Amino acid sequence: MKKSVIFVIDLINGFAKSGALYDKRIKDIIPDVKDIIDKSDSEVHFVCDAHSKDDIEMEQYPPHCIKGTEESEVVDELKFHIKSDGSNVTFKTTTNGFFVVKKSYLRQFDEFILTGCCTDICIMQFGLSLKTW
Repeated sequence: MKKSVIFVIDLINGFAKSGALYDKRIKDIIPDVKDIIDKSDSEVHFVCDAHSKDDIEMEQYPPHCIKGTEESEVVDELKFHIKSDGSNVTFKTTTNGFFVVKKSYLRQFDEFILTGCCTDICIMQFGLSLKTW
């Protein structure tokens, strides 16, 4: 039997609820992502933007999702999927979260499901890196 993981990328408050890069359309996908997770027996792993104010990404984008703020937290609708020890949450400081996920973790899985927001940037970069890894 194949083992799969759902990577939920950047479905955090700073994009879905409020903040400099908030987009009301992102909030609209939360129920669909929740439904995908709830109907699956796959492991769930969150990859979340969590910046410092001097991250290089801030040269391209306004300050957003600062680590330790509510903006960098997983949306409330999905928080109950976070393990009590937080081991299924990885924080990233760049658009491509693939580089901060431990490769030993990835090796456990045969199938990868990517969802979340920013499909044209963060999800695409993660997916391309995963595909060529």
